[in-house]
Amino acid sequence: MKRRVVCVFSLIFWFIILCTLLSIRVEQLMKPTVEIREIHMPMPNTSISADALFYDEAGMHLYKVSPSYGWDAGMRVSEYSGYVLQNDRLSNLDNGSFVLYATHDLRPNDEVLIREEPYLYMDDIWVATYPNGIPAYSLAADNITAEVQTDTALLLSVPGADYPFMEGRARTWIETVKSEDYYMQAPESAVYSLNDLYRFINSALPMALLVSLILFSIAIWARCCSLSRSCKENGRALLINSILAAMTLLGIILTLQFIDLPGSLLPSDRITHITCYVAKLSALFSALRDLAQNGSVAADSALRFAESRLILSGLAVLTGAVLSAGKLVFGRKLDRTHSKPKPKHAAW
Repeated sequence: MKRRVVCVFSLIFWFIILCTLLSIRVEQLMKPTVEIREIHMPMPNTSISADALFYDEAGMHLYKVSPSYGWDAGMRVSEYSGYVLQNDRLSNLDNGSFVLYATHDLRPNDEVLIREEPYLYMDDIWVATYPNGIPAYSLAADNITAEVQTDTALLLSVPGADYPFMEGRARTWIETVKSEDYYMQAPESAVYSLNDLYRFINSALPMALLVSLILFSIAIWARCCSLSRSCKENGRALLINSILAAMTLLGIILTLQFIDLPGSLLPSDRITHITCYVAKLSALFSALRDLAQNGSVAADSALRFAESRLILSGLAVLTGAVLSAGKLVFGRKLDRTHSKPKPKHAAW
């Protein structure tokens, strides 16, 4: 009975370690990067662009960034409700740092990273989608060029784009005629970065490996619980499985470092919000397919790369599931073989 209790508590302790490692990495990935506008001495004509408004089910929101202390120390956002929206500007602002753009949608009390100098830039390709048809537009910079266009999608080449990618900032570079209630409702368009798509797809294989390692770890601990009934006879097998469990935990720690999910494709509430990924990737892949049919080499390359990596990731998860099942089914026989004492040879 005592051995069973020790085994169960060791399994619980292992799960606590695993959950702690996962939560630390998830917190790092879910922390959005923001670009701010600091206002030190507001004047009557002080204003910022209305593109700084964020939309959700409750309406439009303007956020400020301020330091927080104590157990939740860090730079956190809070909602500012005293602004006045007039045309495309926000006025009646007080002192503070206002969020202009973010890598994904914000919520009050979110901890954020502030984009600071020196700023980073890299060549990028943007895909802008317009479900109701592409309106008349102009590009705010001469170096941005429209490569391919369909009825509902636009592919743009953007040399030296700001990094990290922020959809709100990217949308301002595609100038369209805005209706009177443009800032009072969710934007109809969406802008995606192919650099962020490649980062997301590159993380698919490490995530698949992570799932496989977790499944294999569960199988190892299940075998350890079974072997603990007879520690004397299964001492060697328990030692081997304990070493495997330690190696698997080390593999999980290393694999987590290779998962680098871009903020623009992450949900704002929780990282396991599957429907959010499905909605964003479905819209993006649909636009890429249309653009590829219209002769876009970049769109075709992105689709092929995503397809090959997702298939490889699926095979990795399947392999992990098979190995875990094999550990449970055939492990008992193998562990018994290792547990048998070696025969002693007679002395000459």
